[in-house]
Amino acid sequence: MFTYKYRFITNSHGVVWGDSTRISTYAANATSTQQSKTLSASTNISWTINTTLTGNYKDVFNGAVGANWQNSSGFSETFIVNVAPQKRVWLEFKPKLKYIDGEAQKYFITRGPNKIEVIEESKHVYSTSPVTVNMIIANKKISCPDGAYIWKEDSNYNSY
Repeated sequence: MFTYKYRFITNSHGVVWGDSTRISTYAANATSTQQSKTLSASTNISWTINTTLTGNYKDVFNGAVGANWQNSSGFSETFIVNVAPQKRVWLEFKPKLKYIDGEAQKYFITRGPNKIEVIEESKHVYSTSPVTVNMIIANKKISCPDGAYIWKEDSNYNSY
């Protein structure tokens, strides 16, 4: 009789950037002088995985990524921003995510003098996880997902 063993083999890991999206309302100024405007912004980034892992497969994956693999990270805030005359501003976000790519394997080793490793089942796994950081956005200290927060401005102040 043999015993099944489980392991996670990492092929690569590191950081990837997600797509940039608008995460706020527009703040527009149709006047001829600078105005302070209220702008609401929010985002929530969840972890992703390309397959379902249960039991021992899930255990070896969790062991490989560690306790800092977050389920989600987000914030929701209201900011006061200065908007130039005849301008519209908004906030965009491009998330910075940790990723891991590898194989969750179920295997056994044969008995006898010539021990051979036999992989019974292998599941390809690609997963991403957000990281929560403390940042200052529009003079407000917040806890939010890591990434690039980009202020945008255009002259389309009448349509928002």
